[in-house]
Amino acid sequence: MPLFGGKKETGKDTGKKKTKAVAQIDEIISEADKFLKNGDIDNAAKEYNRAYRYLASEEKLSETPQDSSRLYAAVGQGYFEVDEIDRSIECFDKATQFDKANVDAWLSKGIAHLKTKQLLNFAVLCFNEVLKLKPDNSEALEYKAEALTLDGKKDEAVECYRKLSELFPDNKKYAAKVDELAPASVEALTAALAKNPNNLDALTKKADLLSRKGDSSGAAELYVKVGRLKKDASWYEKALSLQPSNVDALNALLEQSPKNMDYLSRKAEVLKGKGRISDAIDIYFRMGEVEPQNPAHFERILALNPRNLTAMDRILQIQPHNLAIRARRASELVVYGRKEEALAEYQELAKLDPANQEHAAKLRELQPDEMAVIDAELAKRPNDEGLLAKKAGLLEAKGEKAGAIKLWRTLYAKAPAKLEYIDALLKFLPDDIALLTSKGDAAYEQGNLAKALEAFEKLSALTPSDENVWHNKGATLYQLKRFEDAVACFDRLLSFSQDDTVAWLTKGVSLYKLGRWDDAIAALNNVVKRDMNEAAAWYYKACSEAKKGNAKLVIPFLKRAVEIDASYKETAKEEEAFAAAKGTPEFAALVG
Repeated sequence: MPLFGGKKETGKDTGKKKTKAVAQIDEIISEADKFLKNGDIDNAAKEYNRAYRYLASEEKLSETPQDSSRLYAAVGQGYFEVDEIDRSIECFDKATQFDKANVDAWLSKGIAHLKTKQLLNFAVLCFNEVLKLKPDNSEALEYKAEALTLDGKKDEAVECYRKLSELFPDNKKYAAKVDELAPASVEALTAALAKNPNNLDALTKKADLLSRKGDSSGAAELYVKVGRLKKDASWYEKALSLQPSNVDALNALLEQSPKNMDYLSRKAEVLKGKGRISDAIDIYFRMGEVEPQNPAHFERILALNPRNLTAMDRILQIQPHNLAIRARRASELVVYGRKEEALAEYQELAKLDPANQEHAAKLRELQPDEMAVIDAELAKRPNDEGLLAKKAGLLEAKGEKAGAIKLWRTLYAKAPAKLEYIDALLKFLPDDIALLTSKGDAAYEQGNLAKALEAFEKLSALTPSDENVWHNKGATLYQLKRFEDAVACFDRLLSFSQDDTVAWLTKGVSLYKLGRWDDAIAALNNVVKRDMNEAAAWYYKACSEAKKGNAKLVIPFLKRAVEIDASYKETAKEEEAFAAAKGTPEFAALVG
């Protein structure tokens, strides 16, 4: 609205089609506005009169009363601008009759009444209507305060200015107005509070007054009390703006927002400043609970208490390779007499930082003579494999190779399939054929195919003509589904052992898995040529022919497999290669 800096909305699109009358009145008002803008008051007034007459002559302008309300408000505004206040009030009155929710009309009507300074109570009523619709409308509050002041109702005006101060705390003019209209002394306010300690008006006034007098501490204390009574955090913030070290304000804010990192940090700093180190540490631990992956909170604790083991533990959970903290922790554990934990810490440090001689020296200092301890235990339990393995490991670490080998051989003799013992011996005897063979066989049986292959690879290099090695290596590759490598391995074996039916069979199945049907059949033929009763060969021949689409050969080959090994009936039922054959009577008769 031009009355308070806005733009008149005479042609606003309401989303509905305007009637001819509405459109014509909008045009008249627009023409009047142009005259007004150019300073031609007389012609502007004539056009506003014409718009008013047109409005008054039309009983129904549109389907909704909002159009009538808007147009009357626009004409009323025009009258206000050309200083025809009474007529403007009449138009605003009609606008509010048509639409009781027209905020601009109520506000403009109130301003018009205020300008006359005659019916100030009417102005206040209009501003109240605005505030019913928009409780925080600052213009209505300010004009209402002005009207109440002119009408001698200072107390009510003060309430308006107080509300404005809350809405705009940085605008000092409203607080100044409160002081101007309701001056009070500290003594008077103190007396009022003696009668009623929870008098919010007196508390607020006294706090404001103390703040202006420079008593930040006293004002902050009162603002905290106001905040508690009003349950409004903004008063605690106000207290902190005057006295950043006010613990009561921070506590109150933390009651409402216990995980607010800013409040927690500020409280910790205040407590540090007051020398309350233990309390500050508690706050930093709270911050660590909110941000458990941030080591900075625990580092601040160590800055206050360099020996705090809990803080060190928390940092190491986040940064396990923080050598400086780990070394501090190890040192503190020694001081606290927690020798075993200190030893474990130095052992970890030795792993993480092997070049640091200090850690090694500490280890030697703390470590008991482990060999003597083990020997003492072995005297009681001479066959304890765990103790023997520990002793072998210690001998190995000390470079006593012969003693270590002897013990590992003893353990290997007790448990020849235990990979731990075999690997321990292979460190000393890497090319030992018997050990490598044991490792391959044991690993294969235990399902550790990677270790098995590792052994067979080494053996195939050391004994390139050993049929068993190539056979075992090929079988392992097959189990690992490395079919190409398995085929190559069996080709090598068959180059010097042509009659190995197992090699031909596994090669044939590997080729089948690779989708090389013809090559698979050729390999499998080499099986049945040597052993007519190898059921697997007949089965995979049937599968391969099925894949090639040779339906006539599928049933005879499958029949031969089933005759040799009836379990292939169930296998065939699930076989994807026999999808085409499964619907035939021959297949059904064969597998049931």
